[in-house]
Amino acid sequence: MAEPTSCCVEPGGYCARVDTLFNLAGVHVLGVVWRDRSSKVAFGLGLTVESHPADTGCPGCGVIAVGHGRRLRRLHDIPAFGAPVELVWRQRRYRCAEPACPVSGFSEDHPLAPAQAKLTARAAWWAISCIQRDNASVASVARRLGVDWHTVWDAIAPLLASWPTTLHVWLGLRCSVSTSTSGTTAPSLGRGGRRRCQIFCVSSGHLV
Repeated sequence: MAEPTSCCVEPGGYCARVDTLFNLAGVHVLGVVWRDRSSKVAFGLGLTVESHPADTGCPGCGVIAVGHGRRLRRLHDIPAFGAPVELVWRQRRYRCAEPACPVSGFSEDHPLAPAQAKLTARAAWWAISCIQRDNASVASVARRLGVDWHTVWDAIAPLLASWPTTLHVWLGLRCSVSTSTSGTTAPSLGRGGRRRCQIFCVSSGHLV
């Protein structure tokens, strides 16, 4: 019996099996590379991704926009196979075809990551889950993601600040800084001028 020769290609040139492993609806993997510790680039898994093609309306007037190239965005995703994962997102650029519209060009908006973010949206929530459920520190989560402390904090602080107080209690979390026990503020400076973050368990009053 001949060996299977299917290259697992969906209509449009995407691989269904790799997309299943990546597991993010509406995003397709175009390339995969493994970077070992001896390489000059960051160790881990490198993925090139793009969103599924679809008509996009101009945010200013609603007219269907015209494709206008790509912008390459580097993002850090949830670790996989014991290593950090870096994405190169081929983010679509558009221009409005309506001459009277004040919006000349814009980038696609996708749940993969907010504007200006360095972590994917799911990586930010994964970091919060590790801190809350596994008693992990922000620094240890940052090491697993292959980023620095500040990158993780900048991603999770707005999410924590947006939670209502009742949700904080339900999750057993209160985000605070230094010795403060209420509210969410910018990190304070510790030894050596390093910022620090502490997360408290509301039920026990202990640091996690």
